Amino acid sequence: MSNFNIIMMMMREKNVESQKARVNVLSLFALLFPTYEIKFGRETIQLYNHETEETSEITSDNFESFKQILIDMFCLNGDNK
Repeated sequence: MSNFNIIMMMMREKNVESQKARVNVLSLFALLFPTYEIKFGRETIQLYNHETEETSEITSDNFESFKQILIDMFCLNGDNK
């Protein structure tokens, strides 16, 4: 199961532990995209910018690229660059 599928599954679960994880995921996305409305669809994470009226989507097809951008941006690859 891919990381994207795990996140999407957590967002759909209704148990207490998954709800805690859901709040954490939503908080992370709110910090990363403060001017966007974030919605979790069945197979997509939708990012809607009210200022530009543009919608972007994170899907299973582009999630690995998104993840790599976060790794590079926050220096999570251990290179200390």
